[in-house]
Amino acid sequence: MVGVIASLVFVGYQIKLSRDIARADIYQNFMSMIIEIQLTGVTNEPLTQALIKERLGEEELTYDEQYLIWRWLETLMTAKDNLLIQHRLGLVSDELWEIERRNISAHMEWACFRDFWLGASDAYSDDLAREVESALEAYPIEDCTSVAK
Repeated sequence: MVGVIASLVFVGYQIKLSRDIARADIYQNFMSMIIEIQLTGVTNEPLTQALIKERLGEEELTYDEQYLIWRWLETLMTAKDNLLIQHRLGLVSDELWEIERRNISAHMEWACFRDFWLGASDAYSDDLAREVESALEAYPIEDCTSVAK
């Protein structure tokens, strides 16, 4: 009887350890993906120039510049949609998802991000669309800060 109880305790520990490893792996993969997306935004010269031009708002973006920004934002929001799925599965902490909700709201300060979301939100899960709306209510754009302000 003691052997069975010890085996169950060990199996429970193994399950917890496996879940902890899965969470750490998901976190690492997500951070790597976000870093790669952010690096693209600063190392891809045409994209960087388009983002700066959009942020300054002094000139209208060309079609090619808009296209570059939209593809970059598409990659960013796909990563966030994936993170939300992982969060719903319990593999991403509430704290990490709340950080992303605040980031999403801060991104919406950019006109190109708002335009992208209005035009492309149907390509993402309804769950993400609800989360974006909820994030904007919880963290109004005027309350968010940006290094590019």
